[in-house]
Amino acid sequence: MPSTNRGPLALGYIRRHPLMTDPEQEGMRAALSSFADAGGLRLAEVYIDTPATPSRYGAMVTAAQRMHAIVILVADPDHLGPLGGRAAVEANINTYTNARLIVIPDAGPQFGEVGARGPSSTPHS
Repeated sequence: MPSTNRGPLALGYIRRHPLMTDPEQEGMRAALSSFADAGGLRLAEVYIDTPATPSRYGAMVTAAQRMHAIVILVADPDHLGPLGGRAAVEANINTYTNARLIVIPDAGPQFGEVGARGPSSTPHS
C-alpha cells in the first residue's frame, strides 16, 4: 500500500522466495511503509520480484529514474543476493538513479531524516 506521507519519494523492493507466504510478504510491505512514514518519506510503490516475475527490480530502477526517487528501501539484505549482492545493487542504483539504498534491518536508530543524496553522503555497509 502506498504511503500517504507527502515527503520525498521512496520506492520499495522485495524479492519473494518460493517458500515465502502471503502474510510474510505483506508484513515486509508493511515494514517498508512504516519505515518510510517514520522517516518522512512517501513510499510510492513496492516492487516485488517473484519466481514468475523476476524483472521487477529493473522496472523499479527505471521508475526511480523517471520519478526522481531519493530512496530505495529493501526489506531484508537477503533480497539483494540474487541481484549480485549489496555492493552490486548499490553500484547499479548509483549509476542509474540519484537514489540512496537503505536496507531496513541495517538502518537502525541512525536513520534520522532522509535527504537527497549528495557528494558527501556515504553508502551504508
